[in-house]
Amino acid sequence: MDGRSRARLLQRYYSNAPGRGTQYDGRVSDVTAREVPLTFEQGRIKILQEERLHIQKKTFTKWMNSFLQKARMEVEDLFTDLADGKKLLKLLEIISGEKLGKPNNGKMRVHKVENVNKSLAFLHTKRGLFFSGAWTPNKAFDFFID
Repeated sequence: MDGRSRARLLQRYYSNAPGRGTQYDGRVSDVTAREVPLTFEQGRIKILQEERLHIQKKTFTKWMNSFLQKARMEVEDLFTDLADGKKLLKLLEIISGEKLGKPNNGKMRVHKVENVNKSLAFLHTKRGLFFSGAWTPNKAFDFFID
């Protein structure tokens, strides 16, 4: 690759790369022709992963709200609204048609853990959700609460 084509490649990289605040000044640097597309592709993959996570979060939130509207409840942020376990318990009650008991209304972490534990115990016993491998009940608590 000659100097001019390398300079054009670097110019394209710096102008199209996501999150790049700098402009290419026209000088040929020590960046090889292989590193530029590789770095660009890694940035693009990260953007696509974040976009996919956002779409999944939005889709699951809408799905949950379609059930929770029966109880006049709504989830706005999936991660924060499920942290206390109350909406999760209500969702499981609506989907299964079974009563899971009254959720604990306390604000401390131990109260949140109790609510999430009720949900996970229900899934474990009634729906055959078995924890295996790296997904243990303790990690599940941390996932929902933290």
